[in-house]
Amino acid sequence: MSVILMPMRDQDQSAPKTRKTLVGRSGINLRVLQIALGCLWVVDGLLQAQPKMFGSDFVKMVILPNSMSQPGFIGSLISWSGHLMLHGSVIWNTLFVLIQVGIGVGIIFKRTTKFALLASIGWASGVWLIGEGLGMVLTGTASPLTGSPGAVFIYAVMALIVFPRKRQGSNGVLMGIDSSASGDGLLGSSAVLILWALFWIGNAFIWLEPANRYSSAIKDQIQANAQM
Repeated sequence: MSVILMPMRDQDQSAPKTRKTLVGRSGINLRVLQIALGCLWVVDGLLQAQPKMFGSDFVKMVILPNSMSQPGFIGSLISWSGHLMLHGSVIWNTLFVLIQVGIGVGIIFKRTTKFALLASIGWASGVWLIGEGLGMVLTGTASPLTGSPGAVFIYAVMALIVFPRKRQGSNGVLMGIDSSASGDGLLGSSAVLILWALFWIGNAFIWLEPANRYSSAIKDQIQANAQM
C-alpha cells in the first residue's frame, strides 16, 4: 500500500502550488474597479456642490494657502489661479462640479470609459497642483495626517491602474497576481505592486519633513484636523 501511495505523494509535491488572489477568487474585475472610481468622482463632484464651496471663502481658505512656501513658479501659478477664481467664484465652482460629475459618469458608462479616464488624469493633475499644492510635499509642511500626498493624486494613479488593455497570450486560467483585477489594466499587476510600495516609501519620506519632526507634531496635527 505504501509503495502505491509514494508516487502519488511525490507527484503532489512536485505540482506547482499556484492559486488566484483573494480578489481574483471574489470575482472583482477591472470593470468593477472602473465603476468604483467613477462613483468616487461623482461623490467628489457632489461634495464640491456644497453651498460653502460657491463663495470666495473656498478660494481664500483652500486654494490661496496652497501657494505658501512653494517654489517660485508653482507658488505664483497657484496664487494667480486663486485670484482668477475670486472673480465669478459661483461660475467657477459650478464648472468644477459639472466636470467632476461628468468624469464620474463617463467612467461608469463603458462606451466613454477610456476617454473619461484620460480626462480624469488631466483634471486630477490640475487639481493636485492648484487645489492641493502638490500635496504640499515641496514646502516642508506636508504630513500624511493632513492628507499628503493628496487624494486626487491617488485618483490619477487609479485611472492609470484601471485603464483597460488587451492581455497578450492569456487564453488559460490566470493565477497568482496575474489573476487580480489590475492585471487587465494598463500597468499590469506587477507594476501596481511596485507603485503601491513606492507610495508607502514616499509617505515614509514625507514623515521626515520639518513639520513632522518636533515633539508635539502629531498631536498638533490631529487637534487641527479635529477643529476643521
